[in-house]
Amino acid sequence: MRTWLQLLLAPAVLTSAVASGVGHPSHRTSQDYFATLINPITKEVASRYGNASTVYSVIEVDACRFDPKVHVHPDGCMGMEPMQQLDDIGFLRILYTPGTPTHGQCGPSVEVWYDVAQGNHTFTFHTGPGGDVVGDVCNPIGVGNSTRLTANAALALATKKAGKFEFFTLNFREILYPCISEPTMVFTLSESMSSLFVGVDTTNVCRTAVTQMYTLPNGSIPPICEQPDRLPDCYH
Repeated sequence: MRTWLQLLLAPAVLTSAVASGVGHPSHRTSQDYFATLINPITKEVASRYGNASTVYSVIEVDACRFDPKVHVHPDGCMGMEPMQQLDDIGFLRILYTPGTPTHGQCGPSVEVWYDVAQGNHTFTFHTGPGGDVVGDVCNPIGVGNSTRLTANAALALATKKAGKFEFFTLNFREILYPCISEPTMVFTLSESMSSLFVGVDTTNVCRTAVTQMYTLPNGSIPPICEQPDRLPDCYH
């Protein structure tokens, strides 16, 4: 799967782009950082693009220190000063697709670029899948879902398990990769360019995108998921 930063350099089929500037809600004391910022935008997406039969849900959130279109660097977010806490996040890219609360389709889509510091956001409606969601998993990730791990809890848990770290980006989505069974919070680390993966359902903190052994409904494990590169490598 291409990274979302690579997506920024790729052409997209667009039908409209709309800018909006509203003050962002206070989030420094929030226990659910993403929900506090994103829920008001979700309501605006519903008002602009949804209807009684079309409900747009968040399928991906990408965060870094600054808007990479404003603070341009050859390495994008990876070339910015790394972050230590959620309040260091100054930019969010939020991707919506229509569907049910548990299952989505990969197009059309609404892409939101959100300057957190300024409280400004831009809506772009894609007539088809939004860039890197082509052929990808487009199920809702459950921003604000009380049964899933929040970004606050994911960072605290990852720090407890792996030790204190700095990160360039935080990505929240269900990754298209064999043997993935849940959405993850992915922290791209600064010291080694590796990543920490936190499963939002299992709460496992792992060095691999696979956060638990993948099993079929009958309890069996697909042969591909028994291969060494498909096994979870998690902290205990």
